[in-house]
Amino acid sequence: MDRGTVLISPADHAYALVVAGARLPYGRSIPALLDGLRRYLTPSDAAWALWAHVHQLQPAAALDFLLVTHDGAPRRTRWAYRPGPGPQPGRDPVQLCRDRLPSVAPVPAHGEVLVAGAGEPVTVRAPAPGIVEVAAERATGAPVRALVYAARTPPTGSNRSARRAAALVAARITDAHRECAVLSVVPGRVRLDRGLGPEQETATAVGGAVLRRLLEEGAQAPLLTARMDDDGPIVRLTPRNYRAYLRLRLPASPLVLVPTASPLVRSIAAVLYARLLALGSGHRVQRHRGGLYIDLGDGKYWELIGDTGEATSSGGLLLEAALLTYRTDPARFDAYFQDHLGLSDDPHRAMTGILDAALEHEARIRRLAALEGKFAPFTGLASADPGVLALVTDVLGKAGSGAIHIDVLDDYYADQQQRVRALILLLRLPFRLLSLHYSTARAEVFLRG
Repeated sequence: MDRGTVLISPADHAYALVVAGARLPYGRSIPALLDGLRRYLTPSDAAWALWAHVHQLQPAAALDFLLVTHDGAPRRTRWAYRPGPGPQPGRDPVQLCRDRLPSVAPVPAHGEVLVAGAGEPVTVRAPAPGIVEVAAERATGAPVRALVYAARTPPTGSNRSARRAAALVAARITDAHRECAVLSVVPGRVRLDRGLGPEQETATAVGGAVLRRLLEEGAQAPLLTARMDDDGPIVRLTPRNYRAYLRLRLPASPLVLVPTASPLVRSIAAVLYARLLALGSGHRVQRHRGGLYIDLGDGKYWELIGDTGEATSSGGLLLEAALLTYRTDPARFDAYFQDHLGLSDDPHRAMTGILDAALEHEARIRRLAALEGKFAPFTGLASADPGVLALVTDVLGKAGSGAIHIDVLDDYYADQQQRVRALILLLRLPFRLLSLHYSTARAEVFLRG
């Protein structure tokens, strides 16, 4: 714009960013950091991370920050940094928070001036459903404009990745391997404490293309397994809304939502740990700070399972293998635990029902803990439950060597998925794992497994 203002919008129109300040060379690093954080955070969450980063660095120059996104609804996140002494004694703490903390608000249909003074005025408005326009006025010449599209409209890169993914899967599962059966497909994974963004749009587009290709080949409809990270303090995306989102965008196929902290999956993990020891691989495992780590043959130790004393441990390669085992015959596992625990619904529907309910955080935690407490006899690693052991053994025995699971995940998970495949071999599990990894930044997709 000028010596003091920058307006940036990426090619996928996921957001527009305005940075204004007297020292623009310093301000230019902020857009680069935001772009790098998209690998791990939504743009809106990255705005908060950058706010904390700048206030920790305490640069000598003032900085104005404005981010415009459209995650279901158009909104803007704005904050300002001003150098100087810290809070003065006796100052109103409420006013201090208003001055320092980011301001998040919806974008109105009419124009609104959001940045002025240090930089050029910037107007943001929502001219049409699904589109936000950001216009930065200049002293001379025409305004510089950027458009931000609703996240529900997949960018062009998503469609290109989807077509590429369908072709990769078709080439891998050839006529010579018609005995192979794709049992399940994971169309990405979401965090319930965030809204849906470009990453999930891409995962859904890729998963949908793969599913349609499989159905066109006459395959039996595989199970759609929606993975949800539910360990955040708030529920911004309810399982009910996520289920509806997937139903609108994916071909008809059985669908199950699985929270990461599923005690059912941990019950299967206890059986797989006993299987690992029975196969003579106990020497590969070491305990460190309450967790278990395993050498997969590369001389390094990778997390097998998180804190074994934690009732809701949700991390580690063993839980990934346990989830694949569950996906091999989910109906049998659901029925077994529903019957043995006397639940009115299957365990995962019981969990998502709690997450859907309009509850305070502490009340939600208590209800989830009560449900998880019923699984305590099954989740301990010290000894596997004989009934669950017999069920897992029967499910694996009937799976056959042609069973395939497909995961569609961000390329951030590529190395982890390779380690899951190494553990599958150590456990001598009958199924295979194919992983389609995508990059929203580069509109690329590749297949491993």
